[in-house]
Amino acid sequence: MDMIVREIGREDPVQVLGIYWVDNERFYWVIPYDGYGGLMALSEREVDMVDSSLSNDFILCKDGDGGDMILHWAAEDLIEELVERDPLAMAEFLGRIKD
Repeated sequence: MDMIVREIGREDPVQVLGIYWVDNERFYWVIPYDGYGGLMALSEREVDMVDSSLSNDFILCKDGDGGDMILHWAAEDLIEELVERDPLAMAEFLGRIKD
């Protein structure tokens, strides 16, 4: 199973690809819709949890500030580029998760 959230005001739920914390607030990395060119962060206040399961595809790693982050393995070395909506990083990421 995958962790799934639904952004408040949107109809379609999305898969969570990473989780991180800022000042005790949880944020979720998601691809908000098909065709979006990277990852978007959604605050726990902006979403309803649909499924809280974490698959074996997630790893514990550190963010740029040394804080803990739970991230899909395929995004670990691409996270900064995915946040910047780099098209090459997004293509690489999508290729990895399809294999």
